[in-house]
Amino acid sequence: MIYCVRLCTIQVEGSRILIDYDALAEERQTMLTRILSENGRVVCTEAARLLGVSEHTVRRDLKVYPTGY
Repeated sequence: MIYCVRLCTIQVEGSRILIDYDALAEERQTMLTRILSENGRVVCTEAARLLGVSEHTVRRDLKVYPTGY
């Protein structure tokens, strides 16, 4: 079973807050890999709920995987 909280990578520089969106995508893709390994498939609605993102974001993240993963 996978438990996930909304993923966030934040860096504070002085009075600025920087969010590393590339790191967020990598973290989501790592979670999607775990889901694929454990279940053999990813259901976009479930993954979106677990990751705290839209279904569109999940589909975009899944495009990095070759067909038939």
